[in-house]
Amino acid sequence: MSDIDTKTVLEVVEIMKGVKSLLGATPNPYLPVYSALGGAFVGAVATFIPTTITTILKEKKETKTLTLAIYAEIKAIIELIEKRSYFETTKTIVDEMEKGLRGNSTYQIIVPEEYCVVYKNNIASIGKLDSALLVKIVMFYQLIDAVIQDVKPGGLLNTAPRGVEPFKELLAIGTHMVAIGQEIVEEIDKKFGLKTLNTRQDLDRA
Repeated sequence: MSDIDTKTVLEVVEIMKGVKSLLGATPNPYLPVYSALGGAFVGAVATFIPTTITTILKEKKETKTLTLAIYAEIKAIIELIEKRSYFETTKTIVDEMEKGLRGNSTYQIIVPEEYCVVYKNNIASIGKLDSALLVKIVMFYQLIDAVIQDVKPGGLLNTAPRGVEPFKELLAIGTHMVAIGQEIVEEIDKKFGLKTLNTRQDLDRA
């Protein structure tokens, strides 16, 4: 037992010598540097984390605001198209032409310049949106622009009477555009729970 005790004591003495050599009178010249670097690192991290969180939250809010603005614009466009029966009229023209009840015809719709002001004013930021949703949004506006080029004053369908084919093409593009727009509205409805929100004030509070 006494041999074990002596061995243990000697081991402790050696350990103490090693510790004393590390904490001796001659200081390690690099310790202040390590301390300074460590302090700088901790300070940088302490600053970086809240700044990053704030930036992420800000971008998230901006993305949501843009998504809701696009939602409102597309929803309004679709509702206007349906209310004024633009493509129902186009379908009637096509049906009558195919039945020989109508000859070559013209078709004109007055479209205000600001019909897609939200989309145009946010082209630089639209890349922040969900990629799958972004593809549909860009496609929707490209298709509606194609429709407008045909029906606006001076467009293909009103500069001169046209046969059935341009009208069938207009109907196909317009129907596809509305379907994509409805998909966009439904996806955003589902994502943000907007089914019961019907006013601009409701959207601002969402």
